[in-house]
Amino acid sequence: MPGERIDEIGQLLDQCERALAAGDWTRLRQRSLTVLLIDPTHEDALSFLATADRNAPDSAPPDSAPADSAPAGTARAAGSAPSPPPSAGGAGGTGGNEAQLDRLLREAEAAKSRGDWPERRRLARAALALDITNAAAQEHVLAANRAISAEAVEGAQAALARADRAPAGARRRTFRVPRRVLAFAGGLLVLALVLLVTIAGFVAVGGFGGDDDRTTSVDDFEAQAAGITLPPTTPSPTPVPAAEASTDATLLPLAPLRIASLGCARDDDTQLVRCVPIVRGVADSYAWSVDGGNPSAGTGPTFSTELGPEGSYRVFLEVCNQRGCESGDGADFVVSPASSPPAPASPPIVSRAPTFPSGGAVPVSAPPPNPPVINFIGCSPTSVVTGQTVSCSPSISGPVGLYDWTVNGAVAGSGTTFAASFGSAGNKTIALQACNFDGCDEATATVAVSTRPPPPSPPVIDFIGCSPIAVEPGETVSCLPSVTGPVTSYGWEVDGAASGSGTTLATAFADEGAHPISLTACNDVGCDEDSATIIVTAPPAFPGQPVSAPVISSVSCTPTVVTDERVSCSAAVTGAVTSYLWSGGESGTGSSSTFTTSFRVPGVHEITLFACNRGACNT
Repeated sequence: MPGERIDEIGQLLDQCERALAAGDWTRLRQRSLTVLLIDPTHEDALSFLATADRNAPDSAPPDSAPADSAPAGTARAAGSAPSPPPSAGGAGGTGGNEAQLDRLLREAEAAKSRGDWPERRRLARAALALDITNAAAQEHVLAANRAISAEAVEGAQAALARADRAPAGARRRTFRVPRRVLAFAGGLLVLALVLLVTIAGFVAVGGFGGDDDRTTSVDDFEAQAAGITLPPTTPSPTPVPAAEASTDATLLPLAPLRIASLGCARDDDTQLVRCVPIVRGVADSYAWSVDGGNPSAGTGPTFSTELGPEGSYRVFLEVCNQRGCESGDGADFVVSPASSPPAPASPPIVSRAPTFPSGGAVPVSAPPPNPPVINFIGCSPTSVVTGQTVSCSPSISGPVGLYDWTVNGAVAGSGTTFAASFGSAGNKTIALQACNFDGCDEATATVAVSTRPPPPSPPVIDFIGCSPIAVEPGETVSCLPSVTGPVTSYGWEVDGAASGSGTTLATAFADEGAHPISLTACNDVGCDEDSATIIVTAPPAFPGQPVSAPVISSVSCTPTVVTDERVSCSAAVTGAVTSYLWSGGESGTGSSSTFTTSFRVPGVHEITLFACNRGACNT
C-alpha cells in the first residue's frame, strides 16, 4: 500500500541520518540504495548516496552493484527505474567521470525540455556528485528546485481555498458505550443459567461497577451532509508472531505517530486562523475539529477556519497511519476584542496546551519566537591542497528543521554536517542556512585551497667539471659538479677510494695514467652517480727540451642524429700519443683511442678529446 511504502521510506531515511552522524558510510550507502529501490528518484536518498560514495575510502561505484541486490523482504517492481548514476567516489577514473558528467548534463537538459523537474534535479545532483563546481549542474538544480517549489505552493493554495469554502456546521462528535451495559448483559446470562439448574424463583440483580469506559468515534449527519470525509478509526495492527517476523534488518516495524507541536496564527489578509502541525512519522490522514469555528472540521495537513466572537478556542487534531492514530492535547487560540491591537505579522507557534484538572482550557500566553542561531561553523582542516577532504560541522542554538549548505554560492548539501574536496585552488566560502518555523540564520566559513605540489624526485648530476683534466704528478685538480634537484649528501671517490663529502673536490695524483673521479649525490627520495677521468703524464725527460703535442686532425661520431641509440667516436691524430681523454654524454669520460656514449636529454651535445704526449696535450 502507498502508506506503508511512505512509512518504510521515512524509517530508512532516519537510519541514513543516524549513519551519517556516526560516519558509518557503508551503512549509509546500503540504506540509501534501499530507498532508491522503492523510489529511484528520491532526492534525499540520492544526496545520502553521493555523500557515502565521496567519503567511503574503498567504496565501489553504485552502478557496480548487481541488479537484483535488493535486501530480503524488498521486491523490485517490474520495469522499475535503473540504479542512480555513480558518484564521484567511484573507481571509474577521470575519463570515465567526465563521460558520465556529460551524459548526465545531456539527460538533465532533455528532462528540462519535457518539463520533468524531479528527474532534472535528480540528474543534476548526480552530476554535482562528480564535480561539485560544475556551473551547468548547479543551474539545473536551482531551476528545478524553483519549479518544484512553485508547483507545491500552487497545490497548497488550492487545498486551502477548498477548505475555506466548506460549509459551517460540519463537526465530529463522540458517544460513549459504557462497559456497565456489557456487564449487565453478562449478569442476566449467568442468572438464566442459575434458574435452569436450580429452578429457583429468586432473582437478585446487583449493580455492576467498572470505570474502564471505552469510546467509539463516529461521524454525525451534519459532517456527511457537508461532504467532509473524516478518517475512519483504524484498529491497532495484529502483532506478528516472532516466528513469522521478517529477518531483514533494513525493514523495521512502522514507527508510531507523534504530534510534536501544533501552532495556530491569524492571517492578516484573510483574517482566518491557520493551524500547522509538526508530526513525527508519516501520517496517512488528518482530522481537525474546533467548536465554534467556521468551518469546524477539516481533513488536510493544515487547517484554516474563522473564529469568533472573542474568547479562547481549542483546536484538536488526530493523525492516523497503518500503525494507529494519535491525538494530542490540542492548541489554544485566543480571539481578542476588536479594540485590541492586530496580531503581529509573524505570530509565534503555540505548543500543545497542558490539560488542566477541570478538563477545560484557559487562555495561555504564547512563547516568544525561537529561531535557530548559528554560533559558528567549524571546518577542519582550514588549509588544504586540491583533492584533500574538508569536513564542516556547525554549532547551533535552538531547534533546526532544514539545513542548506552552499560552496561559493552553489548548492552543495542538506545534511547536519558537510564534507567535500576541491579540484581547483583558491579561497572557498562554505555557507550554511539553518531554518525552523520561526525563522532562519546564516553563517560562513572560509577554506584556503592550494595546488598540490609535485611529488619529490631524486637529484640528477648533469656533469662533473674538473680542471685541468691533464696534469703532471703532484699537480692539483679541482672538481665542481652541476646537479639538478635538492641534494642532502655528496660522496666523492678517487681511484675507487672515498675522498670527500663536500660540494667540491680538490686532489692530486702521484702516478701517471688515467685516474677516475666519481660522485654520488643523494636526497630523501634517491641518488644519482657520475664520473670524470683525469690524465696524469710525466714531465719531459730532459727539462727545457721541447716536446711536440699530438695534432688532432679530426673527430668523427656516428650517428650524428640519435634518439635512443649509442654514439661511437674516433679521431685522426698525428704524432706520438701517450694518453687519450674523451668526455661527453652519459658515459662521462674515456681513455682509449675510441669512445662510445649516449644522451638522455634532448638538444645539441659536444664530445671533447684530449690527446697528450709526455705532458704536452692538444684538443
